[in-house]
Order: sequence, then C-alpha cells, then structure tokens
Amino acid sequence: QSQFLQQIQLQQSQFSQQIQSQHSQQLQISQQIQQNSNQISQKPTMIVIRICTLNGQIIPIKNVPIIAKISVIKFHIESKTRVPSNRQRLIYSGILLKDNLTLLDYNILNNNVMINLIGQNNEVINFIDSDFLDPMYDCDFTNIVDDKKFMRGSYEYRRPCGWKRIAVKVLNKYGNN
Repeated sequence: QSQFLQQIQLQQSQFSQQIQSQHSQQLQISQQIQQNSNQISQKPTMIVIRICTLNGQIIPIKNVPIIAKISVIKFHIESKTRVPSNRQRLIYSGILLKDNLTLLDYNILNNNVMINLIGQNNEVINFIDSDFLDPMYDCDFTNIVDDKKFMRGSYEYRRPCGWKRIAVKVLNKYGNN
C-alpha cells in the first residue's frame, strides 16, 4: 500500500506541476496579447505610406487607414500613375503583398516604403525594343510545309513552319560570326 500511495502522490505532484506550467504559459500569452493590443492602440489610425517604383520615383499616399486592404492601396496608386491595379505587385520587406490583407496585417507603419513592381499577371512582357531585332534575317514560314531535312552543323534543324521567325541581332556580338 505504501508503494501505491507513493505512486499516487508522485502522479499528483506531476499533475500539479503540469497545471502550474500551463497556467504560467497562459499568463505569458495573455501578457503578450495585452502588449500587442497596446502597441496597436498606440499606432496611428491614419498613416502616410510611400511607394517606390522601379524607376526610382517615390509616390506618397497620405491619410491611409492602417486597416486599409492592399487592393485599396493599389487603387490609390492607379489613380496617381494610371497603371491598372491588376498589373501591380507590391512588395514590403521582401514579401509579396496579398490584396485581401491589410497594412496592419503586414505591420506597415507610418512612412514605410513599399516597392511597386509592374507586370502582367505573371505573363511575359510583350515589348521588344526594335534595336534588338534584325529584320533583314526575318523569315515568313506561315505557308510552308517542310518535306526536307535541314542541318545546322551536326544537328537537325526543324524550321518553324506555320510561324513567322523574327531574327534577333547577334552579328558581331560574339566572337565567331
């Protein structure tokens, strides 16, 4: 019986320690929540944010609510730059910002800078400077059907039948023309 009593006392002691540990963890969590809510209440409700474009231009946006969604920020940028909001990508501290989250979610404070990347919804940009093209070597294969075999060195070359091939300037760019 004494062994049985000792086991019960040991289990009670362990259980008591677990309860105390859980209580102290809950106390720490409630203190952290209180600190966070104090920090949030100390943050201004209206802030100024700055948008840095890829060309180095800084666009200030004033009187922005701290709880404004990123999509709203993009509309502000659109009104100032005429770049459609669906083409904008905002980055803050190396993180791509999601439209449905708020400035507060990302802890963006007064006078913080966000970078605005402009793209086309993860598509390839459709602009090629004409200085990079060599129209003398363009070839129209739209109406050609190949029955021949073409070689480039020791490799078989299949012409882009049904397509227009647009040449890129490479003459004198590399050692061996």
